[in-house]
Amino acid sequence: MMNLNGTKKRNAVVSIVIVLLCIKILTPFLGRPIFIYNKDSLDGKLKKHFLTCSNVKETLIFNPNIYNLSCIKYCSNLEVLCVSVFPFTKNVDTKYLVNDNVKAVSFAFHSNDWSHLNECTNLEKISIINSDFSDTNDISDLSKLEELYIDTDNDLNIRNIEKNDNLKRISLISDKTIDVSGLSKLTNIEYLHIGGEIKNFDMIQSVSILQLFGCNDIDYEHLLNINNLEKLVTDCDIPDEIIEALKVKGVETVIE
Repeated sequence: MMNLNGTKKRNAVVSIVIVLLCIKILTPFLGRPIFIYNKDSLDGKLKKHFLTCSNVKETLIFNPNIYNLSCIKYCSNLEVLCVSVFPFTKNVDTKYLVNDNVKAVSFAFHSNDWSHLNECTNLEKISIINSDFSDTNDISDLSKLEELYIDTDNDLNIRNIEKNDNLKRISLISDKTIDVSGLSKLTNIEYLHIGGEIKNFDMIQSVSILQLFGCNDIDYEHLLNINNLEKLVTDCDIPDEIIEALKVKGVETVIE
């Protein structure tokens, strides 16, 4: 009986020591996720596997839970972040998506606050679809941004994007209206796609390739004033005299 009690005591002491050692070792990581269930396609094939957060370079998250979202900021080598939900009208809190290493994001969801994207200061590419995004002021601090694709259910206001002067490719699609007045501040646009009703069309000053779809009641004569215009692709009802004048200027025109 004495030996049995002694054994129990020793086992209890050993267990306590092990627990204390584990606490000591893991204390720096308490509250910090170490592993993430990751989906990526870095080799061209979609893979699903567990990775340590520090080894994640690309992650695809569908209908994220709070754990998956909380992992993102600890992925120190993350470069590509894709997050989508279904239905798309579900809200995602973008404060969980902040990671200063990320260079490209693709989002398909609604959010009450998109301004946290300004904290991802190394972003070069943004794609936001099936969204309620409405104002580029939420990305106005991203000086490294080169490509922007916005597809929204809301009116879209392009403003305060002077710091986005590295933008080269822009696609703006809205079910409502698109105020493009802020584009006058950008001088390096090579490709511009607009799908929807346009406000302040005359503020587009410089672009090489312009695509216009679903645009009505705009002053098409302004097309003759756009610097560097080389190609126009459109389904808009542009007067024949404008089309001919563009051709005289050497602008390739494609009517769809």
